[in-house]
Amino acid sequence: MVVSLGGEVYASIDEEAYTLEYDLYLQGLLEECGVVEIMRSDRPREEAARDMLRAIAVRGKSTDFIAGFLKPVDGRWTAAWAAETAAKLAKVTDPASRAEMLRMLPAGVASFFVAGPR
Repeated sequence: MVVSLGGEVYASIDEEAYTLEYDLYLQGLLEECGVVEIMRSDRPREEAARDMLRAIAVRGKSTDFIAGFLKPVDGRWTAAWAAETAAKLAKVTDPASRAEMLRMLPAGVASFFVAGPR
């Protein structure tokens, strides 16, 4: 799937693009933001989802996660590319792009827990 955010075009990351660097990047973000603890708790689903988003936002990692759900259209994902992309996404002001990123965040994090560590 291809997505346009802030005038830039990205591809959704797929299993063929996963590397050890990618796995550790996402796992590190999940641990750093306390998402693993939240998802392992006995909280009701809606409460856990709200707490997860709050934890990610408070730590300023929203666009870091989103950059972990994307890759270059004609390239491969790297942590350096993700850092550069996260910085770009943090500056996006377009309402449609911001709404898409807000949709992507919980869906992307939840998919990690459904699929499990790569």
